[in-house]
Amino acid sequence: MKKEVQPAMPILDESFRYTITSISGHSFGIEVKNVREVIPFPKVTKIPNVHPSTLGVFNLRGQIFSLIDLRVLLHMEKESSGPESMVIILAYDKLNFGIQVDKVLGIHRVDAAKIQLPTRDQAIQYVQYMAGFYRDETYGLVYLLDVPAIIDAPEIRQYLY
Repeated sequence: MKKEVQPAMPILDESFRYTITSISGHSFGIEVKNVREVIPFPKVTKIPNVHPSTLGVFNLRGQIFSLIDLRVLLHMEKESSGPESMVIILAYDKLNFGIQVDKVLGIHRVDAAKIQLPTRDQAIQYVQYMAGFYRDETYGLVYLLDVPAIIDAPEIRQYLY
């Protein structure tokens, strides 16, 4: 009777799960591990003397969150929030904050082999906040956001609550 030999290391799943969103007609992915929840656009209290990318703060179940407009940070065309606008609450390194998105398109598993590193061919304003990108059959080019880089942006870091 032969014994089946088990590999010394478990086989790793070489894919990542991303929440795919739409912002000003462009597709962006946020790694699911950084997404705490998705909520309808809340009532926002504006804060004076902050960078234009900080829309203000909002209260969610007794906790105060900063709300960031990535359009400003990424130098995209600014649009007013529509009825489908949502806020994605991101969590990273004990920090929680919201980002405004036009739509949440879904959650997709992306094969690691399909993810490409940012190159000089991408829009320069995206590269510093990207972990990579990939081409999707449905959404076209999907930019994968680097949440730590967004948090560390000087325009954002000083205004997170």
